[in-house]
Amino acid sequence: VADQLLSGRICIASMCMAGTKVALSIALRYAATRLTVGPKGLSDSPILIYQLQQKELLPLLAETYALNLGLNHVKNQFAKVKGLKPMSVIILCCVIKPMISWHMNTTATISRERTGGSGYLSCNKFGNIIGFSHAGMTAEGDNRVLMQKVSKD
Repeated sequence: VADQLLSGRICIASMCMAGTKVALSIALRYAATRLTVGPKGLSDSPILIYQLQQKELLPLLAETYALNLGLNHVKNQFAKVKGLKPMSVIILCCVIKPMISWHMNTTATISRERTGGSGYLSCNKFGNIIGFSHAGMTAEGDNRVLMQKVSKD
């Protein structure tokens, strides 16, 4: 049963990582193509050139890369060990799910905010992504409980 929980946590983290990437790609594509009035007085400047957009979206992009590398490491460590998993692998599995699902929630919310009114449209999927992030934060162990377990072990 414990092994199924660990693999479930990895699967949920993977689902959350995919949702994070979708939210970021929508927000970054929007920011790169949504034009606003530039220095010439014409609508010829993408909103991504503004520091407000960059300071909100680019750190999320960097954190997504870092968490994706961490998730790949956890998957590799989990796959290497057959049978009873050592405590180091258990801790990795218990840490990666909360980190990624919390990041997904933050990323989806900020991405929705950065896309303005169109972020509310169902075609942008932000409602679904935020809903999945909430599910990811509680499935296979509540995030706060998992982090307490890790800090205790």
